[in-house]
Amino acid sequence: MPIGRSAGELTAVPYLEVKDRFVNMWVAVKDDKIIAVSETSRGLVYELHKLGSTGEGAVAEYVRPPSPAYIVGVG
Repeated sequence: MPIGRSAGELTAVPYLEVKDRFVNMWVAVKDDKIIAVSETSRGLVYELHKLGSTGEGAVAEYVRPPSPAYIVGVG
């Protein structure tokens, strides 16, 4: 007997080249566009709140700096 619920079909959030401009910042992505940016997660929530219904359904993401430590399966 299964326990819990199925998450359904999961889709990956595409990497946007424009995110490279926002390293070490929080971004909100919706419809493959960055709609809000902030230095803190709390600030991002505030920015999304200002957008009203436009911000609903956005995905919050912290943009990490490029590092070889994040590369998996190379070699």
